[in-house]
Amino acid sequence: MNNQVSKSRRITQKIKVWFGIGDAGFSFMTTVETAYFPAFLTNYALLSNAYVILITSITGAVDIVSSLIAGIVLDKTNFKWGKYRSWLVIGPPAVIILFMLQFSKIGSPSVAAVLICTGFILSHFIWNMSWTANMSLVPILTDDPKERAFLSGRRAAGSNLGKVIASYATLPVVTAIAAFFPKGSSMAFTITAGLFAFIMGITYYIHFIISKGYEDVKVNIKTSGSVVSTDKKRNPSLADMFKAIFLNKPLLIFVLSDFCKLIGYYLLMAAAFYYFKYVTNSISLQPIFLLVFNIAGLLGALFAKNIVARIGTKMSYIVGVSGYIISIVVAYLFAENPVAVIAIMGVGQVLFGISYGLTSSFYSNGATYSQWKTGADTKGVIMAFSSFSIKVSILVRGVILTAGLAVLDFNANMTNVLPEVISGFKVIFFGAPFIFGLVALIAILFYNLPDGKVKEMENEIAAR
Repeated sequence: MNNQVSKSRRITQKIKVWFGIGDAGFSFMTTVETAYFPAFLTNYALLSNAYVILITSITGAVDIVSSLIAGIVLDKTNFKWGKYRSWLVIGPPAVIILFMLQFSKIGSPSVAAVLICTGFILSHFIWNMSWTANMSLVPILTDDPKERAFLSGRRAAGSNLGKVIASYATLPVVTAIAAFFPKGSSMAFTITAGLFAFIMGITYYIHFIISKGYEDVKVNIKTSGSVVSTDKKRNPSLADMFKAIFLNKPLLIFVLSDFCKLIGYYLLMAAAFYYFKYVTNSISLQPIFLLVFNIAGLLGALFAKNIVARIGTKMSYIVGVSGYIISIVVAYLFAENPVAVIAIMGVGQVLFGISYGLTSSFYSNGATYSQWKTGADTKGVIMAFSSFSIKVSILVRGVILTAGLAVLDFNANMTNVLPEVISGFKVIFFGAPFIFGLVALIAILFYNLPDGKVKEMENEIAAR
């Protein structure tokens, strides 16, 4: 393609085979944080609860803001290898160093806390740009809704695969490395974080290689003492970005649905500990539950493209969310049987995986709608909204869960768990995810951007 984007973009065999490995690498790296960062702070860095609360509060709030700023930076900059592809090679080297700093214990507790916050905030700011750039490849690689659904599904499948591998690899790797350091050293986590981030960098580089030629690149040509740029696209203004989000009805509807769906999902995952420990007294089954959930989500994401080919993007999403909601209701009827709950909700997670696997496709279609309507290419800021939904939903999940525990007057040291506490955990585990899932389903019913219309918009944009 030689730096020229054809009017009808289609994915190659290389992309069909390799796309998604970058997402596997990214979730492989981030699972170190999502699963073990609190444990690192308390058990390895040996920081007090006050420092832990301060660190997690500051970094969480800043991360939400940086996820939006990342999209703005992407759309306002353009480097040698393209606006988006460049970040697949620019970002990872810095992330490796900063992610290691996030998992370090240097100096006094106050100094360590500052350095950990610095590593967290800077690493996340940079990887938010690389992650958003990687997600932005979906609408760049193809203008066909079915192929976008395929790529979206591969991203979700890769993400789930990375989580499955990292969930079982992280602690053994940390333990093996710890054997080379004095007891109580935090270096095992520092090195593990760097190693996993290095693997992420390799997988992002693979995405960089297979996407060569699909994105317009900025080339400066020297002529008689002056420099002429071959990049004819103007950088979008802040007003363009505002319109791309707030005057984009299909996008806003999907963001609401995606946001509610993710709150329920993350709440279900976090509340699983309390369900298995206190409701069914079977905490040993919780890891199995998480494994089944991740594998089932992986399968659902892989099936997404086949469902879309038959019934379209919107209806596939509706089928996935509906099945997920129904599985929660059925599982509640067998709440006292943890094995049945795992089996039923595992089936539901396959269906959830279908809807989750279409996330990139919906955001890509929203970017197409925005460019068709306004004339400005704002893929970066629109794709960043996906990261924003994830981070805010995790924050809201935490508020709901901690508020629920407070209402139940829960104490981890209590010897006798009262019946009302057990009932409360059932509500948090089954009831809240059901309600948020139902809101997500109702919201998507108002979505009105058919796949055929997206294709027409892409053709109009290409003809301008």
